[in-house]
Amino acid sequence: MKNQFVTLLLMLMLMLISFFNSSCSFNKNKEDVTMLLKCNNLSDKMNAYYIIGENRDTNYIDSLLTNLDDPRISNNLRFKGMSIYQCKIVALKKISKKNPPNEINNRPDSANIKYYLSWARHR
Repeated sequence: MKNQFVTLLLMLMLMLISFFNSSCSFNKNKEDVTMLLKCNNLSDKMNAYYIIGENRDTNYIDSLLTNLDDPRISNNLRFKGMSIYQCKIVALKKISKKNPPNEINNRPDSANIKYYLSWARHR
């Protein structure tokens, strides 16, 4: 029983260390974000959207608005259960500093999509 607890504790610590190590590097340069956006890997794209949102980088608004209703969901540990739509909407929320009309979840919501498309046109 004690060995299982120690093993579980070590695994938890390793997961936390790897999470904090990867999440501390969101001030990436433009070339890194552009490279992540060009990848076919869902997790790389989601990481790019996360970085864009955290940096409130308005240079990538067109990328965020393109295929905004993308319902693909990641199985990567860091973004597990999140959709491309959700990552993009959260990034737009951070950039615009405006909440969408409906709650953000992993299913594309046409009201939220229209809201941010309208915001982008009038900004």
